[in-house]
Amino acid sequence: MDTEAQAGTTWHWRIPELKHALGTTGKILAAHAALRQATLSGLQGQRDSQASVLIQVYRAARAIQPTITLHDVIAVENEPNEIVVRRHVLLDAMVPLPHIADVYLGTPLLRHYYAPTADDPLGSCTKVARAVGQHVTVLWRLEHGVVQPRISTLIQLYRLFIPFDPTLNLHDVLLLPDADLPPDAPIYAPYHHAETTHTLLDVWKQLSAAEQQGALKYLTDLRDKS
Repeated sequence: MDTEAQAGTTWHWRIPELKHALGTTGKILAAHAALRQATLSGLQGQRDSQASVLIQVYRAARAIQPTITLHDVIAVENEPNEIVVRRHVLLDAMVPLPHIADVYLGTPLLRHYYAPTADDPLGSCTKVARAVGQHVTVLWRLEHGVVQPRISTLIQLYRLFIPFDPTLNLHDVLLLPDADLPPDAPIYAPYHHAETTHTLLDVWKQLSAAEQQGALKYLTDLRDKS
């Protein structure tokens, strides 16, 4: 499956903007990230890569400017205007990703918050995998620390959960250790939508046609369960 094609135009690298914001060169940033300069230069558009590359660039940039977020490294369609980096209280069963110490995929937590029972539309690894067009074995291996996610897969998972929390950002899907977060980062609290038509419409406008269809199915399933 071509995950990059599936992701459409929903994300892209921000390396030129990042270098400008840091006031540095590609050579210096690549050296900080322990990457070849050609590798860093190749991170353009939707050039897919493993999550570890994103983290390397993020850590290198943050060493220069501590206020940098993952969204300064890649842009995501419908990302919040204000990125609030938050800590997460991990579940006991969560396993870190391989080859990047103390970094976790956040989907088990997001299911715990927003689809806590197996009957919920996204209440299992299988249901989440199907919702983003992945084989369940792929997501199981990601959540159990067997393989690293591709960036395109992270974006798919992130966008899947945005309707539950419009403040959600990549730091809520790719969970980094405290050393990679601002010292005053708050603890993440599950989002509760205000019960107003205005709020619901704001969330609805952020969705693509396919995501709106998925949201309608979710609401229908909730209605049928009630």
